[in-house]
Amino acid sequence: MPRVMQSRVVSLGQGLSGSTLVRYVVARYKPKKLAVPFSGGLDSLATALIVADNTPKNIRIYLVFVNTTNEIPTSLKYTRRMLRWFENNYENAKGVELIPEKHYSEFLIENFRIAVKMYLEKRWHKHNFRCCYYLKEKPAKDFYEKMNIRIFFSGLRGEESYQRYLFARETRGIFKKGKFIHVMPLWNWSRSQVVDYVLNHPLRPPLNPVYNQGFDGTECMLCPVKFLFGEKDSLPALRKHYPKAYALGMALKQYYIAKFTGQQPLVKIDHPIIQLVEEYERRRIRQRA
Repeated sequence: MPRVMQSRVVSLGQGLSGSTLVRYVVARYKPKKLAVPFSGGLDSLATALIVADNTPKNIRIYLVFVNTTNEIPTSLKYTRRMLRWFENNYENAKGVELIPEKHYSEFLIENFRIAVKMYLEKRWHKHNFRCCYYLKEKPAKDFYEKMNIRIFFSGLRGEESYQRYLFARETRGIFKKGKFIHVMPLWNWSRSQVVDYVLNHPLRPPLNPVYNQGFDGTECMLCPVKFLFGEKDSLPALRKHYPKAYALGMALKQYYIAKFTGQQPLVKIDHPIIQLVEEYERRRIRQRA
């Protein structure tokens, strides 16, 4: 069982999900405002619709989009559009775009270095990446605290991974962590249930075009995971629609594989990023000296 569940998470779940869980939370805690993290993906769209449809109009709903500065351009445009769409269709909805204090470029080289080491060592741990905290978690948490929001609804589903399955099963869709109550209306939903819910919604919300482009979802454009850990659809989609970003990621991947294995690539890595990578590595050596 993940340590965080044992030490900092308190389950409040009753086994409810979907609209029933939303209505239960609203009735039990009587919030004046709440938040829905909104990435533009199907899960976050379904969650936002369920919350908006089952929350009284006197409760303000903040749809919070944290712009990681590493967004797929098509998805970024769509997500901004959907913030306005919700405002136009739900009078108590307010779209918010947060820009982190740090930029993804500060983590780009470090992330590929870490990811290649994990790939070669055949181990994986997302918490090795600092960007997840600085570009996602911290901006959202700071906003919730500033606005005195204590309840937020996310699109996390247990089906997405074994760890999430254990977490969802243990918390049963709602838990308290620190100052916040985190609610997961889709915790026991399948992907097909999410798709059916969105496609059959009476307002017919538009879908994110990244799915038609071939991406698996709204993941960060230059996340090293897709370059190293086998996301089947997203990498070919990136190569097709954003070839410069693909070339940059592949150059970083090849550089660090060569560095850690001593095996030089068949074709010389010819990309401007390599000069910055070598400066980064020299700086690491100086810092350790």
